[in-house]
Amino acid sequence: MFFKGIKNLMVVFLFVFLLCHQTCLTVICEENSAQVYPHLIFQNGYYGYVNDSGKIIVPCQWEDAGEFRGRGYASVMIDRQTQEYGIIDINGNYVMRFIGGIEEGQNGVYCGGMHTGIYWLQNEEGVGFFDVTTGYFSGFIFHRNQDIWYCCEESDLVRVSIDGTYYGYVDTTNGELQIPYVFTGECFSGFVGGYTIDQRDDTYIVFNEKGDIVPLPDELVPVSLGDLITVRDKESGLFGFADYNGNCIISPQYEDVSTHLNGYASFLQDGKWGHIDRMGNICCSPKYDNEYWFNGISFAVSLEQQPLLIDEDGHTLREFDCHSELSYFTNELILVTNDEGTSLINRLGTDIIEPERKLFIDSERGCNVYEQLIIVKDQQECWGYADLSGNVVCPCIWDSVSPFFNGWALVESEKKAFYIDHSMHIVFTFEECDTLLHRVLPSHCWI
Repeated sequence: MFFKGIKNLMVVFLFVFLLCHQTCLTVICEENSAQVYPHLIFQNGYYGYVNDSGKIIVPCQWEDAGEFRGRGYASVMIDRQTQEYGIIDINGNYVMRFIGGIEEGQNGVYCGGMHTGIYWLQNEEGVGFFDVTTGYFSGFIFHRNQDIWYCCEESDLVRVSIDGTYYGYVDTTNGELQIPYVFTGECFSGFVGGYTIDQRDDTYIVFNEKGDIVPLPDELVPVSLGDLITVRDKESGLFGFADYNGNCIISPQYEDVSTHLNGYASFLQDGKWGHIDRMGNICCSPKYDNEYWFNGISFAVSLEQQPLLIDEDGHTLREFDCHSELSYFTNELILVTNDEGTSLINRLGTDIIEPERKLFIDSERGCNVYEQLIIVKDQQECWGYADLSGNVVCPCIWDSVSPFFNGWALVESEKKAFYIDHSMHIVFTFEECDTLLHRVLPSHCWI
């Protein structure tokens, strides 16, 4: 298969995106758009689109189809047997058609959000990308076996290969080569704050979107990017931090460290974790069980298996039952999970959705907030929506639900499917419902 999946993306890179951007790699979760695109529907075995009034404006004619994005582009499957695909505009007109070798059931691999991003496309000639912001298509000029670059949220540059061995970076909006084909191996990081890490001649280097290299000392290997560059000493294997001018700010002295975010990083010493500031001053001595990160106000930590929320100086903001688990839901909210269920707190530890309300909070989709709404479930196994203040704005009355996208959400009740809007009114009723929820949107969007 051509599409190999995301290969060895570092966990810390995903965490940077959660804290800094709260976006998804493939599906945008929290975007506010003044533009309303047509909505995807499924009728009589084919896909088409309706407007915001629920009127069909692009007749159902495709065997598979995706949502509109960018300036109004969507990918469609024209014929499953011949593997003919296309990109259409907002009126349903073809921008391009091609015979592709894309995995069955997928109409291109989309990377980005509602407004910016690219489709990766393939035919017998090679691989290409289509930019949804500008409508630029690169042509099928890249190698069929190249690793696919999924990190399109931070930069217009994408990593590509002509020969399948050496990689360079081109601008997705116009196809211009910005950084030459000199990189080899697998790249594990997208651009963070305008910089990325890649491998050249068996050496990992940090560089910006212009190709300017950060002149790190030869003995230091870049590991991850945040406020500072996490570096590892080649000889000792210890970790420290450098700035983006190449200066070693905090010398390698730690067994392990977290990415430096929001002015702090945690470090491992003698099996315990503490944290330091940007200058390397120890703000909290090592005593915690696991690696942790600063969210701008507090740290979620574990002390002898008891979860705590602490401030920069290590003062306890809130204690939790030892059976509880804390995880970042968004940069502003923390999910608390225990034997009794789930609850949400803010960064100061104040309850947003109290455990007494007995609501299960969905956090398994790779992204948690969709158009400012959270998916929740009650004790009767029915689903609804809550806002970021914890108010249930749609009662838990649905058998299945999807995230809100483009102003609407697809819901199901008693084997009938509907679209609802943000006022939680039904705006479109589907004529058929057999596995409809899984046909209209990707499977990871459903519960």
